[in-house]
Amino acid sequence: MIVATQTKHAEAVEQYCHAVSTGARVAGKAERDAVRRYLRDREAAQGEGFAFRFDEKLANASCDFFPLLAHTDGEYAGRQFELYPWQTFIVWNLFGWVRKDTGYRRYKEAFISVGRGNGKTPFGAALMLLLFACDTPREPQAQVYTAAVKRDQAALSFKAAKYFVEAVPELRAFIDVHKDKMFASDNRSVFLPLSSDAKSADGYVIHGLLRDELHAWKEHQREFMEKLQTALGKRRQPLAVTITTAGSEESKIWKQQYDIAKKCVNQDDAFDVPSLFVFIAEIDEDDDELDEACWPKANPMLEHGIVKVEYLRDLAIRAKEDAAFRHELRRYHCNRLSYTQNRAFTEEAWARGADALPDLSTLKNIYVGVDLGWQDDFSAIGYCAPLEWTTAADGTKRRRYAVWADVWIPRGTKRDLSREPFASWIRSGRVWVSESECTDTEPMYTRLKEMHAKHKIKSLAYDKFNALEFGLTCVNTLKIKTFAVNQTHEVYHEPFMSFKSALSDGRIAHGGDSVLAWSAGNVIEHMAASSEKQLVMPSKKRSNEKIDPFVAILMAYREALFDERKGPSVFEKRGPIVVG
Repeated sequence: MIVATQTKHAEAVEQYCHAVSTGARVAGKAERDAVRRYLRDREAAQGEGFAFRFDEKLANASCDFFPLLAHTDGEYAGRQFELYPWQTFIVWNLFGWVRKDTGYRRYKEAFISVGRGNGKTPFGAALMLLLFACDTPREPQAQVYTAAVKRDQAALSFKAAKYFVEAVPELRAFIDVHKDKMFASDNRSVFLPLSSDAKSADGYVIHGLLRDELHAWKEHQREFMEKLQTALGKRRQPLAVTITTAGSEESKIWKQQYDIAKKCVNQDDAFDVPSLFVFIAEIDEDDDELDEACWPKANPMLEHGIVKVEYLRDLAIRAKEDAAFRHELRRYHCNRLSYTQNRAFTEEAWARGADALPDLSTLKNIYVGVDLGWQDDFSAIGYCAPLEWTTAADGTKRRRYAVWADVWIPRGTKRDLSREPFASWIRSGRVWVSESECTDTEPMYTRLKEMHAKHKIKSLAYDKFNALEFGLTCVNTLKIKTFAVNQTHEVYHEPFMSFKSALSDGRIAHGGDSVLAWSAGNVIEHMAASSEKQLVMPSKKRSNEKIDPFVAILMAYREALFDERKGPSVFEKRGPIVVG
């Protein structure tokens, strides 16, 4: 156990919080929110109803551990590990907050996200080493792991911790260092790297866990992550630290954890997880990644010269001309979600249609699109209802539209329906499960009959090659006028571009539905390979997840668009819009 010797860390945290709060320090909203949360909780801890108290002696002692170590690589080799203000703030919070009832650590998890090159690996390694060797109280037979997608990645943080130990005689006195393991002889604790390609994650009882570069974890590694999470519940005061940079549209696990962290730390949100500490250094959504003034928000080491501003400037010059460099700058060095493919809708763009839907019971003469998807996955009926006309700035009249969808999935799907977000959608009735091995069209016919009676369906569009039988049944049985739609760029280009324009203008209302947001977020634009006119359509094959609800709505929108047209469209007069 280490003993606190000074209070300089309390002064450093106070100065840091003041600088962030007053704007003297350049910080993004998420970092400011983390400071506000800490200050709010310090005030609340003075009252009787707050479950936690702050132990400054313990916080100082934990911060005092780091200068015992020395850096071992690069230009900083041999230099004492002095905590920088943002790092002091993190350690101060993680180890200073304790429960009033037990005295054990408040925070069981931490989500830490900063840009590349800000010393994540040595910092994460030192945090785990503190849990392994000098935690208060010491945990008998503690198991501490650095976990990553691949063993080589997990080994980076472990090796950093091992090199720290090898350079400190006081630690070497009771820690046996091996190639792939460290063993504390005084209390039989172990520290080793662990990767998702390990044969099993069963049987662990984890005290400390470093989840390194979470953005690289894929969906098939979710089970591994969940087993590690479960193993944390068997200790008195475990701590799992996620330390990462931002992900791309493929980083589903990272995005889920990031969204929870952002909601937790955002004081404008009622959502809070008291056991989750959050520190996110990122540029704000409206910031331009090419603007040098915003780079310190994602790079707290920039002011100390550890992140090299000359490198970022060179990267920004290349980013002006090359999308790949811009992607690298935004994601890795500005620490914001970036899309490697031509994603059709950002979250912000889709949110423009989140206004409440009108009373659906009053809507008549609606249009419908049907997408049966694959036989063992989502299928959807999309609806589009023309609303009032609006006048644009140029004086032209433009229609507003309401869109919504019904969604089904068969019980025999290969998806794990107990996972989120599917489980919540099913429990709430937002997604209906058919008791079949593959797509069951009977409940869809029943729903269409009901909707036709209520709203009078003017026309229904369906996939010519995937739902021909379904379309014929709608004509013969339900007496609905139908149109077979070829899944081609020529067919989809105009309604797709028109829908995007209407959404941008605020003329699409979808009510903020979570299923549609998920589906629209998966849509990737695909350009026809041989098209001189650069025709685009939503791609199913290139999308990472299902887009069937959106495609069903797009087909319904196409029906509404063409049915109301008076004369030739602007697309027909001038040709397709050139993308880019």
